[in-house]
Amino acid sequence: MSRRTRLDIYIIGTTALHLTCHLSTPPIKQQSSRDLKYLLKLIVMAFFNRNPKTDARIISVIGMHRSGTSCLAGSLEQKGLFLGDVHRWNEHNQKGNRENDAIAELNESVLQHNGGTWYDPPTKVSWTRKHEKQRNAIIESFEASKMPVWGFKEPRALLTMEFWRAALPGMEFVGTYRHPYLVAKSLEKRDSMPKDYAVKLWESYNLAMMSIYDQQPFPVVSFDLDSDEYLRQVNTIVEHLALPKSSSQEIFLDMQLKNTLEDLPAGTVSPDAMALFEKLNSLPKTM
Repeated sequence: MSRRTRLDIYIIGTTALHLTCHLSTPPIKQQSSRDLKYLLKLIVMAFFNRNPKTDARIISVIGMHRSGTSCLAGSLEQKGLFLGDVHRWNEHNQKGNRENDAIAELNESVLQHNGGTWYDPPTKVSWTRKHEKQRNAIIESFEASKMPVWGFKEPRALLTMEFWRAALPGMEFVGTYRHPYLVAKSLEKRDSMPKDYAVKLWESYNLAMMSIYDQQPFPVVSFDLDSDEYLRQVNTIVEHLALPKSSSQEIFLDMQLKNTLEDLPAGTVSPDAMALFEKLNSLPKTM
């Protein structure tokens, strides 16, 4: 039994004991009425507060699939962001996608619970008590590291963010985006996804990111930048996030592993997608 669980049981038990004493004692004017309401409130809060407590800062790296989320997460990890147990190599990403299997599988499970998948986002997201328990176990595993700042990168989280923010309301964000055609081209190569469908999917994810940004502005970087400007902006983001000091001098970005805007034919995506892309380009590059 966790310390948190024992504490909840203690609060409920102690509160119930006090409440019993109050109920068995004649009321003393209005004071007893106020005490009774307060004690009832304590019981309700203790019973329904099912989220793990955390003293750490949590940073979520968000963005559409194939949009530089792995590169940004890897770069931030080298600068001091703790990501835990993540993939450091896979077939479609030679430096690893920097994703945690448990988080990815949980996000996909939540999406499937709502009749969707990462490539077919549901219109609304709800979740079960089982999903909450799995989420809380993941959070507690990160908390066990005792790191002052930890985070995760998982593109599906853009579609399930309400689920994560329910447990982590103080979560911070950093985002990345890429030209829709280059994302579509990458998804076509990896998953045989039709380009038109991939562009629509790009819109869904980036509209979700803009929705979060409108509520809580955060640093955003374009994966289409040349290497020097990309690294300069990432270093600015690192300063903004005030990450723990890291001795690593390695550069995660490898321009040979990605296509650039020079490969882009004219008139390749819909006007709606281009309008959203221009809106992303217009976001402040520093906070």
